[in-house]
Amino acid sequence: MLTARGLAGWTRLAARVLLRRPADGQMTTLQFRNLTVTADREQPWELDGEVMGGTRRLMVTAQPGRLLLRVPPPAEG
Repeated sequence: MLTARGLAGWTRLAARVLLRRPADGQMTTLQFRNLTVTADREQPWELDGEVMGGTRRLMVTAQPGRLLLRVPPPAEG
């Protein structure tokens, strides 16, 4: 479940992406083939820079070496 602190991190990341601002150096690198993101309320999601709609659960399947995903660092505390 996404906490208020986690949501704040996602909001900052989304703002940087939408405003095309450079990353601030706080990056996390993950490798996965299947990823499921679950939120406590509906969130917008996009594909290739285009907003596709809103969802509470997003399942992603990646081809190895084909996807770069930027997410905020884990919440402290």
